[in-house]
Amino acid sequence: MRYSTILDSARAQLRKADRGVAVTAPDSPLMTVAAHLARALHLPGLRGRLARALPIEDKAPAPGTYPPANPPRGPIGLLLGCVTRTQQPGALLAAIRLLNALDYEVVVPAAQECCGALAAHQGDLATAQRQIEANRSAFAGLDGMVSLASGCSLHLAEHLPERSPEDIVTFLTRRLRTRPLPFDRPDGPIALHIPCTLANGLKAPNSLLELLGNLSDTELHTLGQTGGCCGAAGTHLLTQREQAERLREPFLEQLKALKPRYLLTANIGCAMHLAEGAMSEGIGLEVLHPVELLARLLNESRDLGK
Repeated sequence: MRYSTILDSARAQLRKADRGVAVTAPDSPLMTVAAHLARALHLPGLRGRLARALPIEDKAPAPGTYPPANPPRGPIGLLLGCVTRTQQPGALLAAIRLLNALDYEVVVPAAQECCGALAAHQGDLATAQRQIEANRSAFAGLDGMVSLASGCSLHLAEHLPERSPEDIVTFLTRRLRTRPLPFDRPDGPIALHIPCTLANGLKAPNSLLELLGNLSDTELHTLGQTGGCCGAAGTHLLTQREQAERLREPFLEQLKALKPRYLLTANIGCAMHLAEGAMSEGIGLEVLHPVELLARLLNESRDLGK
């Protein structure tokens, strides 16, 4: 039995003992409204700071098909994710751009739901299973599916393997080995956080480093130990705040010393948690999903041979 399965079962038992309000509503429309209200009203406290930690300039991609300019490969389904679609929608658009550049047709199914990871972390196994079943149906008939949140990628790999789910980081890393894309040089140093879900759960500790190796002349610094916990851990950053901050502190100290232009992480919880900490400490940097920076630097007009 997987360790994560044992943990989820234990959380379900704890949930029966504690009938309090769920930390995160599983329905994405409610989460979207809550996030927008927290931003617009500048709500105080941790939840308000988390909602404002990542600047949002885009809307999540609408359901539909996004074809490439060339004859397509795929189609590949894109999981929006309940948190990513509200807090990091630009990363979803960036993923579509990169996949299209690799000639993949991208499908955003309208009937998709949350991946189920957050519900499972809260011990709500019935909701988590319902979301898995909804996604099993929504992503049927596609050549595969990708997720941008490493926690979702791990949950899908364990509970929906027949839909060939893959984290966007490992998906792009493998394909760029044989089909390199032209990227411009980043305009400053990069600090890289490698999430535990990617390194330990998905067994891909080197994938982020290899992916960013497609950028030339890059000053790249890896934060902490590969796969080290940032402190977010699903809803841990809300329910166990003191421990979450203690786990985060070494990363913030390293960021103060490095003074990077960018902080990249493939986990949305870590992105919000680290961004909120950096904002509170006055550390000036931009927190992005790796695909956001890659899409920003993609130069499709440049010939790779030059």
